[in-house]
Order: sequence, then C-alpha cells, then structure tokens
Amino acid sequence: MLSQTSHAGVVAAVGEVFHRFATVWTSVNATSIITNALYSAHVVWRNRGMQVRSLLALLVEMDGDRHLDESARALVTADISSFAHVSFKFDELSEFNSNLH
Repeated sequence: MLSQTSHAGVVAAVGEVFHRFATVWTSVNATSIITNALYSAHVVWRNRGMQVRSLLALLVEMDGDRHLDESARALVTADISSFAHVSFKFDELSEFNSNLH
C-alpha cells in the first residue's frame, strides 16, 4: 500500500499504525517483514523524487540495526542526512527572507 500511493498523508497514517502497535509487531516477530516493506516503499518514493521524513524515522525505528543489510542502511542514513541538509538550508532561506522584511 505504501509504495502504491502518492500521498504523504497516507504514508503518515500507515506509519502511525506501525508505530502505535510496535510492541505487537515485535511480539509476533513481524518487524523484519515490516522493515523490509518500509524500505521498499522508501525506495519507490525516493525513485519518484519524494521523501517522507516520518517514513525514514519509522524505518530506522523498526530496523533497530537488525533487519536491513548494510547497503540499505547506508542508503537510509544518507537520505536522512540529505533530508536534514535540505531542511537546514530551507530554514536558513526562511530566516534570510524574514530578515529582509
């Protein structure tokens, strides 16, 4: 479902369900399946040129350095860094613009 939608709100809603019931997923040994599904959705969204901060955060939380292979984890880490860098630049631009007025 996550990889088939183009609405960040749907991703956030589904992500909230995964987050809210994290202890249930852990108790039924589903975290690996969920982590891999989240990673697949992230790759699809990334290839579309979109990133969702909540999806990246949930992916890291569900993975817990246990389920993704090193290359997938490195890609997620790089995307988080890139996202943070872009957010920082946007904040700088917003501050610069507010100082002009």
